[in-house]
Amino acid sequence: MSNRGIRIRGVILIVLGSALAIGMVWLLKDIGGAMQPGGSPSGTRFTGSEDQGRLINGVLTAILAMAVVFGLYGVFMAVTGKESRVMKIAAWIIWLLLIGAALGTGWSARGGFPSLF
Repeated sequence: MSNRGIRIRGVILIVLGSALAIGMVWLLKDIGGAMQPGGSPSGTRFTGSEDQGRLINGVLTAILAMAVVFGLYGVFMAVTGKESRVMKIAAWIIWLLLIGAALGTGWSARGGFPSLF
């Protein structure tokens, strides 16, 4: 791929990573308030357990980390016009960890790891 194409993809990653990071920060701020006694200023209130609250915060923080890595990879691509094998591997690792966290969330909500037999 040409340098120009890589730079364009980098800018797209910057925009998408930034939008996702801003959304996650806003959501974590609102959810953090909802988990306090009395709820958040927007009137939302969290009624789950403490463990569920930690799990939700963990998944949303993992999504925020993924957005930051994608944004940083986009900056690298936009500035240098090159792709980085190390950044690709880091992005894939975070993506796979996020999928694992999401599956773990579903399994814990259903009472544990699914039985295969």
